[in-house]
Amino acid sequence: MNIVTNINQTTNMLFNLIYYSCEYMKGFTDPIMNIDNYIMDNYGDTTVTIYNIIYAIILGTITFTSIYIVIPCISGFIIMCLCSFCIEMYEKISNTLILIKNIIYCITNETKLFIDGMIVTIIFIYYFHPFLFNC
Repeated sequence: MNIVTNINQTTNMLFNLIYYSCEYMKGFTDPIMNIDNYIMDNYGDTTVTIYNIIYAIILGTITFTSIYIVIPCISGFIIMCLCSFCIEMYEKISNTLILIKNIIYCITNETKLFIDGMIVTIIFIYYFHPFLFNC
């Protein structure tokens, strides 16, 4: 019983989706059909044919432009932004690692310099203590 109810609800949802999609598309196609009927009533079949050819050329141009120019440009822009973001993140991480490596290198060099200075100072004081302090 529950499965039948689910199937009926799904069928109703699909029917409503199709129905409202058709009603939505009528908003676009009805004005075009009205223009078509108006031209046929006032000017004849040849004018309707010319109108349909011009309308097809305009739609084809818009479709061609959107498919082959606009969409690739937008996709390229998105890909370029994504790649530049990834490159910037990589550069920031690599620069951070280089900075950390340089800080560690600086600390070890300063420690070695301090220890060398202490050793030289101790040796200097040890050897020159009699001359400096006259004890």
